[in-house]
Amino acid sequence: MKILIVAIPTIHTYRWCAQLEGEGHELFFFNILHRKIPDYFKGFTIINDWEKNKLGKWATSKSLPRVIRYANKNFNFSFEENFHLILKKINPDIVHSFNMNISYPLIPYMIKHPNIPWMCNTWGSDIYYYQNFDIAKQKVDAMLGRLDFLFTDAKRDFELALAKGFKGKYLGTFPGGGGYNIPEKIMAVKERNTIIIKGYEHKFGRALNILKAIKKCDEVTKKYKLYIFSAHQSVVDFAETLRKEGFEIVINSTQKKIPHQEILNVMKNSIMYIGNNISDGIPNTLLEAIISGAFPIQSNPGGATAEILIHGKNGFLIENPEDINEITKHITTALQNKEFLENVQQFNHDIVAPTLAYELIKEKVVEKYKYLESKICN
Repeated sequence: MKILIVAIPTIHTYRWCAQLEGEGHELFFFNILHRKIPDYFKGFTIINDWEKNKLGKWATSKSLPRVIRYANKNFNFSFEENFHLILKKINPDIVHSFNMNISYPLIPYMIKHPNIPWMCNTWGSDIYYYQNFDIAKQKVDAMLGRLDFLFTDAKRDFELALAKGFKGKYLGTFPGGGGYNIPEKIMAVKERNTIIIKGYEHKFGRALNILKAIKKCDEVTKKYKLYIFSAHQSVVDFAETLRKEGFEIVINSTQKKIPHQEILNVMKNSIMYIGNNISDGIPNTLLEAIISGAFPIQSNPGGATAEILIHGKNGFLIENPEDINEITKHITTALQNKEFLENVQQFNHDIVAPTLAYELIKEKVVEKYKYLESKICN
């Protein structure tokens, strides 16, 4: 199939698309952010720099019709206009969006081309959060009404999509970045010395409540190093006050881009992972914590996290992201019971992690694309 991918060039987007390598598909990547593509993005025809009066090296090739080359040279085009030009030029078998929230500008153009199938991978808060706001709700409804195929990262969002009028084909629930390489052995609980924390504090993230909970039970948490990644400034500032109170802390702010592998390496040495949001799907970092052997504590907006975590069985669910006392209780309960931590780690390694294995997920995803090809190209 000829697939036009419209997305932000993240590690998760690439890992998903990498599952299609060697399957005979022709992949075109329309880079929404028109920023530098990471070096690991390979196997795509890249469409970049659309904001600079051009559509990138590929799009300014001699193969383009003269009128488009002239327009590119002489006029500024918006993202939407460039998408429309690319859509007509490539004439893909299917348009594949990642993340509904950044795909809304495509709606009028996809409506103008009803014969081109449209597929989307929903991530995080795409439907769950934005369904509650009138303007966003209209966009969600309009996109779901036009979409032909849907992947989600939580079953919750498929059920919400159905309730909001999606009548296309549901292709299944899979991790947003595909599966993972599952380690044969993981570090024992007694050898782990770090608590790793997702540092988002914004519209959705509530990392400050995590740090306040950690301070509240410092009699158990000061024994461990705190590693905070993707920290917003308010989290950085609060973490510095904890440092002055005797906590050992490593902080990586949102301004500092760190390799994804570094976070994975820290998780392999972490006794606990904590993520706290008022809205999300099933976070990739939660899945990475599970396969790394860290004890997971994660918020549960709309019941999404409960699809992978059974409270008290293989982690703890935060039911109220604003309740510092609840978070404190979960941290204390876990850290004061090493046998419980060991049982959770073993359960996740033996039972949960194998369901997230790269080859298993890839096989299932490839089958979905074969199904698409049979429906679209024959």
